Amino acid sequence: MGTTELYNLSNQSLHNLDFIVSTIPINKSLPVPVIQVSALLGDRDIFEIEKLIIDDIKNIDKYMGKAYLNMDFTTKEEVISFLGDELYESGLVNEDFTQSVLEREGYSPTSFGNLVAIPHPIEPQTKETFWTFVTLGNPITWGNKPVQVVCLLNISTGKNENLKSMYSTLTKLLNNHTILQRILECKTPNEFKSVLKKWL
Repeated sequence: MGTTELYNLSNQSLHNLDFIVSTIPINKSLPVPVIQVSALLGDRDIFEIEKLIIDDIKNIDKYMGKAYLNMDFTTKEEVISFLGDELYESGLVNEDFTQSVLEREGYSPTSFGNLVAIPHPIEPQTKETFWTFVTLGNPITWGNKPVQVVCLLNISTGKNENLKSMYSTLTKLLNNHTILQRILECKTPNEFKSVLKKWL
């Protein structure tokens, strides 16, 4: 898209960018990822750029389950019960699933700021690892924090799966205020998925 000096970065429009490649550290918070490379772009630098693009898109395709958008719930218990019922009816979880997620919430709420909560069962219960999203028309109180984006995290009962890349993608997604605002505007699951791929 172009180049700029660090001192002029704040004057640049970043909304059409997927990421920034920089030869120096950028310590300010930006709405897009920053990849720092050496001044002489080497194979390792190119690998990191490609990895950023390919891994996140692969993870979205691999782990993205259903997304329920602009729902009208008022408590975290309603959200969790709804998701538990949906997954149970789809044959993805057993009848104890909802109680397991609520039990985990009883130890400590899974809201962590940025309008996000990541509930999950107290122990892995599904054959596959996947995400199920709910966005809310209005924020609700979850623990002591407002929440408007809920990502139900289901981890496979299999012990050999390497989930480091999955967690990395999920963290980038749920820490990025720009992405969260854009998915709150989505009207359909396909639009939701397209926004993730564009902005991660």
